[in-house]
Amino acid sequence: MAREDNRIPQLTRRAALFGGAQVALLATLAGRMYYLQVVQADRYAMLADENRINIRLVAPPRGRIVDRFGAILADNRPTYRVVLVAEQAGDIESTLKAVGTLIPVSETDRRRVLRGSSSMRSRSSNCGPSSQRAHGVGNPIFLR
Repeated sequence: MAREDNRIPQLTRRAALFGGAQVALLATLAGRMYYLQVVQADRYAMLADENRINIRLVAPPRGRIVDRFGAILADNRPTYRVVLVAEQAGDIESTLKAVGTLIPVSETDRRRVLRGSSSMRSRSSNCGPSSQRAHGVGNPIFLR
């Protein structure tokens, strides 16, 4: 019986030691999470913003296709896509003029972009932010 009484303090001491170690470990993890999410938030926001754009060269999937006489049937030609996000562009007409100085923008494309941006604005004025995403507000407008 005396031997069992001796084991109870050892057991509670051991449980307190393990409990203290768990609390210390959880406090260390919570402190690290606070440091990363609150103290270093600006640094990681900047890194995430820089990580959005990934410029890379993509090799063409095939080369020239010629017939048996050497006449070209299919050839590679570079194509580009300009993405205009209405919310980020601000004044869409002036942005289209600026883009038009760099690449040719046809009048058909200009009217299509202006018509598309005005319909998105009219839809966005009557609804809240959650339904704006459902209606396509914030989606890019493509120029070919």
